[in-house]
Amino acid sequence: MSADDRRETATIQIRFLRHLLDRLDTLASEASPWEGIRRLRVVIAQRLTVITDTEPADRGADGGQEQLTLIAVELHRLRRTATAATITTRGGHRHRVRVLAVGHRHTVVHTHGGLGLATVLMPLRFIESVDSLESAARH
Repeated sequence: MSADDRRETATIQIRFLRHLLDRLDTLASEASPWEGIRRLRVVIAQRLTVITDTEPADRGADGGQEQLTLIAVELHRLRRTATAATITTRGGHRHRVRVLAVGHRHTVVHTHGGLGLATVLMPLRFIESVDSLESAARH
């Protein structure tokens, strides 16, 4: 699956989940909501947050493959736009980087080292989240 296919799939998921949340909210306001609907809404809202914010997802039965795919898509976007980002790794360490390349399992980034920029090969599975510095500057 190419990066464009993954982005299109993520976009479709976002639209579908937002539509589904709207319908669940409407259903809940029209009748006394069932506990199952409330739980379903929470699960869908969490999934939507993972897709749109690339927040750390629960690494369940799929081994976190969906999260890795979403992280790779975001890294590809950052590489194409040459946008600086902050990568948060599993241990909670934050690194300010520029993405040079993205592979199936690794990414190559320039990071601010002690004496300047350093090139680092980073496994995608070590990355918990990716935050664009461009979006932080807009707020």
